[in-house]
Amino acid sequence: MSQTLVKICGIQSLEDLQMAAEAGADMLGVIFAPSKRQVDLDTAKAMGTWLRAFRTREQVNVASAPDNEPCQSTNTGWFQDQARQLVVRSKPLLVGVFRNQPLDYIVTVAQQVPLDLVQLHGTEDLRYAQDIPLPVIKAFHVDDTFSDLETLGTPGFHHYILLDAKVAGTSAQGGHGQAFDWKLTAPIKALGHPFILAGGLRPENVRAAVTQVQPWMVDVSSGVETEGRKDRLKIQRFIKEATQREP
Repeated sequence: MSQTLVKICGIQSLEDLQMAAEAGADMLGVIFAPSKRQVDLDTAKAMGTWLRAFRTREQVNVASAPDNEPCQSTNTGWFQDQARQLVVRSKPLLVGVFRNQPLDYIVTVAQQVPLDLVQLHGTEDLRYAQDIPLPVIKAFHVDDTFSDLETLGTPGFHHYILLDAKVAGTSAQGGHGQAFDWKLTAPIKALGHPFILAGGLRPENVRAAVTQVQPWMVDVSSGVETEGRKDRLKIQRFIKEATQREP
């Protein structure tokens, strides 16, 4: 798990999905929460269908999806085990992003698209994840007052931890393309949990982020866009800078 993984979020069209998949992204995020990047169910279904065919053609390593039971007794072991299982799955994986939406809606979308993972990007109760039949990424919104390490590191609920910026004066935290002070990840790193770093990343700073923070995965949306649309060259450059591999 030494090489940083890459998630391209805010995919709005099948064309966006294709260019990000072909560039070598490991995860592709589709937003179902109210947002300027929100997609409808039919578009998402087309994405899911194309992506499964793409993965079959690529014939990369395939392994079973993570389950919902901890495989090791320690908190650190739970999250590390989930990361190991994801690394060997056929990629890219399709992630549905939700924010404070009804559980039955999330499950319905996950089954109909179908999704590979669900991302909870709001203030959902920790127990939400146990009723979602897919691995769950849980976002935690970080500023200099963040101290909820116990919730963040509780095993057996969410499978993956995502750190995004807490933006003052907004009710919908994260997803604003703003970075937070990367030094604030130090207590989280000390726990030994793999995590996804989001917020204000772009091709120009992602190498520094990877070097300084050493995240398991980096997540970008607006940082690879031009005039609100995904930009092929920016996606390719972002992946190259984050992973040190050619797209």
